[in-house]
Amino acid sequence: MAHHYNFNISKADRINKNRPFPSLRTVVSTASHRTKRPKGKEDELKDDVSKGLGKYYAVKFYPYLRDDEEDCIFAVVGGDEVYVARTSPTKGIEILQHFQDDRTLPTTNYHSGNPNTQILCAAAWSKDLETGQPLLCIGGYSGIVKVLNVIDGTLRQELVGHGSELLDLQISPTNPTLLASSSADSSIRIWSLDKTHEKQPCAAILAGNSHREHILSIAYHKNGKYLLSGGMDHLINMWIVPDLPDATTGTDNPTIVEYPHFSTAAIHSNYVDCVAFHNDLIISKSAAEFRIVLWRITNFSSALPPLPRSAAPTAPELGETRSAYGGTYERLLQLHIPFTDPFYMQFGLFQKAHMSTLLAMGTTNGLIYFWDLGRFERTGRGVKGVLEPTEAQRLVALEEGVEKKPRKRAIPIGRPKEKESELDDPQAVYDPHLTEEIPVTGRDTKRSGTTVRQCAWSPGGRYMIAVGDDRLIAVFERDLEKGTTWEDGK
Repeated sequence: MAHHYNFNISKADRINKNRPFPSLRTVVSTASHRTKRPKGKEDELKDDVSKGLGKYYAVKFYPYLRDDEEDCIFAVVGGDEVYVARTSPTKGIEILQHFQDDRTLPTTNYHSGNPNTQILCAAAWSKDLETGQPLLCIGGYSGIVKVLNVIDGTLRQELVGHGSELLDLQISPTNPTLLASSSADSSIRIWSLDKTHEKQPCAAILAGNSHREHILSIAYHKNGKYLLSGGMDHLINMWIVPDLPDATTGTDNPTIVEYPHFSTAAIHSNYVDCVAFHNDLIISKSAAEFRIVLWRITNFSSALPPLPRSAAPTAPELGETRSAYGGTYERLLQLHIPFTDPFYMQFGLFQKAHMSTLLAMGTTNGLIYFWDLGRFERTGRGVKGVLEPTEAQRLVALEEGVEKKPRKRAIPIGRPKEKESELDDPQAVYDPHLTEEIPVTGRDTKRSGTTVRQCAWSPGGRYMIAVGDDRLIAVFERDLEKGTTWEDGK
């Protein structure tokens, strides 16, 4: 049976930050705390939300466990707080660690308009290669990356260099000591977390003739050699990552990459706030367009050696798309995502060998949309022969687990059959294979749902967690043994 837990973490739930990970710790109730606040706590929550402290912007699972048979550890980041927790099949989540950023800012906060308020909005997991201890990298409005040792609850390192707020963090999939960060200063920095580079950790800077505004989202290719970036300037760039660490790593002269090997502003017409690789394909979205686009760079193949840095196009007269690969781009598929007007709302992508690729996207009214990208390949809809064939892995219907109500059957909202003329039409927009509503309990049942800011899948795909405004954390658990098929409409 699949379970769905929905709850908030209130100030009353904070625990001693010195309690070690990964020992079992305080269990958080699966009931919604926003409906059970003591008198006066509702005003406290409203005040926190107005300051930007009542929003969780990021959720990241610890990627270095073997599979979901072990505990699924994840971090939630928002406001001035970080929670580290593990999933529990029967209890929702168990809090392991709590951190609170003590930095005060001298100027008015960009997000909230309030002075002295730190807003954390990005996180990435790493690990110490010598001890194996988990490290959590966090960042936000201060522009400083903080590296936390999750075992002893201490601050291991601060990475200083960005000239404005930090908006995304991604760890290299092939080297956990290489951390990429993007910023409102229109640059990407790659940091070395190796202790030998502690005095000068900035290994590379990707900036110059590319982004001109905030870089909202970055993503590594699975081979670690390419990096995507999307920004407020509507640009999506693909960079070839330098072979790091190199001779200049740890010195005052980091490697500078001025030009991406691919750049386009033709895919989206608004702030690009989420990008990801799907093998060699690209998945991206922007604010207020109400669609996710699957596309590819013409002639690009990661199976070939990366092009030299000198091959990056530099001529501005090439227009809105510049490519070192002898072509432009090709749209393949579009997914319909209504109720996603604001920027900084990000989808979650599950990719694992021999399993279907799954995508989850939240909305401003508490809905979660799900797609099985492998289903498009199996049925030939829109991307026949493009997506790599996968072994079918069923995503079950998710049921509400907060209250003992009659189970609502999850009904796909997509068309029962697409017309033949639509199957290979890149302008066709496909509805979700499954839509689930995050239940709101108690006195809040009459209001619309909460805005979901980010979705993330556990390494084995058993859990999907959505976080968002009003301290929202919603946990979805898939039953991998007793699944029903989307194709059957269940």
